[in-house]
Amino acid sequence: MVVTLAWVSTLAIAVAFASTAGASERATARVSVPVSPTARVDGHGAQRIDHFGASGAWWPNDLVQFPAAVQHQVANLLFGPNGIALTGYRYNIGGGGAGVTDPTRAPQTFLVAPGIYDWTRDPGDVTFLELAARHRVPVIVGFVNSAPVAFTTNGANCGGQVRPDAVAGYARYLADVVAHFLRDAHVDVGYVSPMNEPDNSFANCGQEGMAVPVDARGALVRAVSGALTARGLDTRVIADESSAAFFQFLPEVPKWLDAATLPAVGALAHHTYEFPTDVWLAQVASLQRYGRPLWMTEICCYDGQGPIVGFGAQY
Repeated sequence: MVVTLAWVSTLAIAVAFASTAGASERATARVSVPVSPTARVDGHGAQRIDHFGASGAWWPNDLVQFPAAVQHQVANLLFGPNGIALTGYRYNIGGGGAGVTDPTRAPQTFLVAPGIYDWTRDPGDVTFLELAARHRVPVIVGFVNSAPVAFTTNGANCGGQVRPDAVAGYARYLADVVAHFLRDAHVDVGYVSPMNEPDNSFANCGQEGMAVPVDARGALVRAVSGALTARGLDTRVIADESSAAFFQFLPEVPKWLDAATLPAVGALAHHTYEFPTDVWLAQVASLQRYGRPLWMTEICCYDGQGPIVGFGAQY
């Protein structure tokens, strides 16, 4: 079934001119421009979308400053049936923001010391995580831009890596966070992403970031999966959330996803900040041979660069 919709509208353009004859004297000209857009709706099935979601980084920390009624209104618009009814939500498990120069991108960490937590921290992010769960958003992911400083190579939340000798401790920390939400807040974090854009440490420290070399990613995934299982949790690990699907994710996944790591992976996830063409994405889809869902988990509001120039809103 194909339905074609057409309509004609008039676009009114207001042009303001400032006059030097008077301090506030202005003239406004209105120009009517007829436009005739056409929309074509094709009912033929194309592909299944597992979920449609949003990332809670970092706007919840602004909204927590508003009255509870406003927060609930926003949650209804995001998660409710009368809004856009998101079916996925990525909760940012903050690292603490040490070294980050932009305070709006420096989420608090629950970790006080290994094994010791302050669960009252990060109220904005937690509020919207709980609101997503209350609206029964089916897919909730806890993702990490940087591990807390107890586990990083440079004692900061940007510009470093996970210390090789701290991988097990970092994995236990993530399992503790997931277990806390399930036990104390009744929020089921179904997936954990222990690295976000591991190709970039964000050394400029405009936000949290943590590099994970390709040859270290498999061990990290296995450690986190093992820690979750040890706590009796059925939360799965997604990886590796590389910045670019074609240039990074496609060639790098086979380098870390071996037979020992595959059982620990719940989904293969990537970002699309290179704004890939359909031809490129068709090649990325070849990674479905591993038998795991293939998720595109992040794109934002920037223009593409290089051979492909596009606007992030198209996604």
